[in-house]
Amino acid sequence: MQNRRAFPRYRGRVRVQYVVADDEGGATRIAYTGDVGPTGCHVVTTSPVRPGAALELEVSLPAGRTVKMRGVVRWAKQVPPRLSRLGHGGFGVQLEEPPEPWYAYCWAMQQRADQLAGRGQARAGGH
Repeated sequence: MQNRRAFPRYRGRVRVQYVVADDEGGATRIAYTGDVGPTGCHVVTTSPVRPGAALELEVSLPAGRTVKMRGVVRWAKQVPPRLSRLGHGGFGVQLEEPPEPWYAYCWAMQQRADQLAGRGQARAGGH
């Protein structure tokens, strides 16, 4: 699959509750993100939502902050339950106008990734 993301994604695991917007009487589902970016995220689940579906999401960020967002499923991948621990199943969401706290969380994840990469480079360089 070709990566057409406008922004990179970073590892970030936060709780997400979501409802498929056009699913009458649809139940709220709970999952976790596998990676996050300013304009989207990977939702890890063994029950992916079909591509094109509109979602209403409520994401629990660190420090007790909760943000509500809307998004559209861009891809979905079903994996056997026994492989779900690998975290590759689920679906990708393109977010529509994410709020500032989401951007702040993604920025923090980018900073963390940069710090970890810097430590790895320092070790690899023998410092």
